[in-house]
Amino acid sequence: MYNEHLGGQKSRTRKVTINLSIDENIINSLRKDAEAKRASLNARINAILTKYINFYQRTEEFEACIIVSRQFALFLEMLDEDKTAEIMKTDGTDAVISYFQHHNIPITLESMIEFTFENLAIASGVCTKLSQHIDDEGFRWLVFDHRYGIKWSRIISEVFSFMLEKTCNMHTTVNLLPNTISLKILKKDI
Repeated sequence: MYNEHLGGQKSRTRKVTINLSIDENIINSLRKDAEAKRASLNARINAILTKYINFYQRTEEFEACIIVSRQFALFLEMLDEDKTAEIMKTDGTDAVISYFQHHNIPITLESMIEFTFENLAIASGVCTKLSQHIDDEGFRWLVFDHRYGIKWSRIISEVFSFMLEKTCNMHTTVNLLPNTISLKILKKDI
């Protein structure tokens, strides 16, 4: 199942106990970090490893460049909206499909939501939150929040809609707000 490849945060997998030798300065830093976040050391280590599997490992595979959000916001102001969306649509979708194929993950709506949106898009800062619900008519809505304004809403709504169409043959309609996009998937969840 794809959850084991993605570090499946939602699925409750069986926990495994292992012994690790960790440098003392690293474990001390981890303890301080866990205390600051009011989490157990075990929970903090699991969160760090999950983020590595879900995001940082992929940044290495895709040879991604990581920049701070303030710099990204400044770059976004200068970028051509149509060209940016076009590059993200083709390169991003191809990278996702390639990853799924290399890891024998079925391309389904559920795997796209978990891998592309819940894990990669949030971990990378493309968006900050994803929620989903089924409306009274039986349509699924994906609602994304982000920090970059209406231009970014237009770009990522176009990119996410394209990805869903190309990978899952799912068409969408879009509602835009400056820091929120809502995608309605035009196939009923029964």
